Formats: sequence, structure tokens, C-alpha cells
Amino acid sequence: MISLIILASTALPLSMVNQDQADGEGNNKLYINYQVEGRHNLNVTEAMITKMETYLYANKDKFHIDSVYSYYAPDRGQSTQILKQDTQVDMKELKKIIREGFPKFSIAKPQFGWGGGNNGLRVTLT
Repeated sequence: MISLIILASTALPLSMVNQDQADGEGNNKLYINYQVEGRHNLNVTEAMITKMETYLYANKDKFHIDSVYSYYAPDRGQSTQILKQDTQVDMKELKKIIREGFPKFSIAKPQFGWGGGNNGLRVTLT
């Protein structure tokens, strides 16, 4: 009986959870996951992220970017591009254009999204 009550009490909160399985995009944001291979000195990961941010900011107008936020650790990194307000652009085409100029890294394979397949899930509470 207690387990039934607990299960029922989670139904409403779960109905308010937004699952984002889109290919690295959502509400005027693009997400780059770096797919870092192995563990590295934090300075190495930071340099990689800085190189990508430099590329993105150098093409800020072309890519409709307002700002870029990144986080990194020795074994992972992620950048979020906030697009300019009211940007009306085909997201697939924009990602293609951005991807074509991605800097090359020996320790990572940056991509939009969370790795494809079912090996990741992004959850946003609204």
C-alpha cells in the first residue's frame, strides 16, 4: 500500500518533466558535447574548450550566437550556445555550418547532442 502511495505521488511531478532527446538543440540553444577520450590534465581540457569558444565567437554573427557557456573537467566538456533573440534559422542547417569548421582535437570528438542512440537523456524541470 505504501509503495502504491509513493508511486502515485510521483505521477504529477513526472508529468511536468521535459525530456530533451533532440540532437543538441532546444529553445534557441545549441549544445556541444566534446566526447573526451580518457582523462587529461585540466589545463589540456581547458585549452580545448577555449579553442572551440574562440572559433564560435569569431563567427558569432554568422552563427547567430549571443553568448557561449562552457564547463569542463579532466574527462568531459560541454558548451551551450545561446542564440540571439528571435533567431529564425533552420537549426539543422546552422549545426551543419558550425560543425564544418569545428577545430580538430586529438583527445575529443565534439558533436551536437548527447552521443546519439539511447546512451544519454537530458531532463529539464519546468
